[in-house]
Amino acid sequence: MQTFLGKTAAHIWAQHPVEDLKDVAVVMPSQRGVLYLKKELALQGDRPFLSPSFFTIEEFAIQMTQSHLIDPISLLFEAYHCFKEVDPKVDFDRFISWGQMMLKDFDTLDMYLVDPFQLFSFLSEAKSLERWGEEYGEPNPEKFKTPHTESYFKLYDHLLEVYGRLRSRLETLGLVYRGLAYRHLHDHLEQDQALPKTFKKIYFVGFNALSKGEESIIRLLIKQGLAQTLWDADAYYVENKYHRAGTWIRDYAKIESPAYLSRGPFKWMGRDLLEAPKRVELIGTANPSAQVFIALDTIRKWQAEHGSEEQVALVLADEGLLDQVLLFVGEFKDRLNITMGFSLKKTAIFSWMTKWFKI
Repeated sequence: MQTFLGKTAAHIWAQHPVEDLKDVAVVMPSQRGVLYLKKELALQGDRPFLSPSFFTIEEFAIQMTQSHLIDPISLLFEAYHCFKEVDPKVDFDRFISWGQMMLKDFDTLDMYLVDPFQLFSFLSEAKSLERWGEEYGEPNPEKFKTPHTESYFKLYDHLLEVYGRLRSRLETLGLVYRGLAYRHLHDHLEQDQALPKTFKKIYFVGFNALSKGEESIIRLLIKQGLAQTLWDADAYYVENKYHRAGTWIRDYAKIESPAYLSRGPFKWMGRDLLEAPKRVELIGTANPSAQVFIALDTIRKWQAEHGSEEQVALVLADEGLLDQVLLFVGEFKDRLNITMGFSLKKTAIFSWMTKWFKI
């Protein structure tokens, strides 16, 4: 069966002559996908070629706005500086405890292209007291005012000004956080401004559950005739309206939907989960550790039968077994693709550092 990334590579090769690949951009959700799509392009090519430009969606937004991503610690200090200008009494020790949450909210606000004035006005003291009065049937909501509520709402009254000051400060420095990069790129495209680098085609590959900012960026590029979307979708999820995994793609895939996110026919809607034959084998083990040895033995047998290039996925129900797996998978190191988390505390370097500090 052809993989999604193999199908994507074949599509790119079919659409562009080899000399044009350098003028193509491919945007993917993660660097892992970028790595394996590059491998597929190389395997399907019959000659040396200059690779397309590859980006994650975050990298694409930052580079296309010619900005630089600010690191979280510097962003926190910049936010404190701006808040200090609005409220000189703010204490850094207290600010650092809720400042990160504030910045996360700013990031989400920009990612979803929310109007900051409307949002923070809604959270203002007058509006909130009005809602409380309606909720509790109180004709005089002013009675809810206390020193604590006044302090609480004072913070929200400051947020809009802090947001504006922080945004202006970062723009002056040529810096952005993720959500702000999305907002800048969306605003540039909405004003029909050209991208700083000219691409013959931009492919958005393998996305799902996009934020409003990401949707709008892709839709504007499609409208300009620059972008094409390629989806790893299956009818098993999409055609079942009760299946939550297909919630977003159902809208993206319907040509009559205002959220339709494709140029021309939707590429692609597979039926592998519904129609492709499947083989499932259940093996009982005496204890969890035995799973590791049985899995590795099964991989060896599969490799002997189908060849070392055949793809295999090893999915552990218990991530705690990963440290045992890592002791024995050296023979498969050339095809290893680990996607699970591994605690730093379980590594030899952590033990070494702990002993070093004790000494």
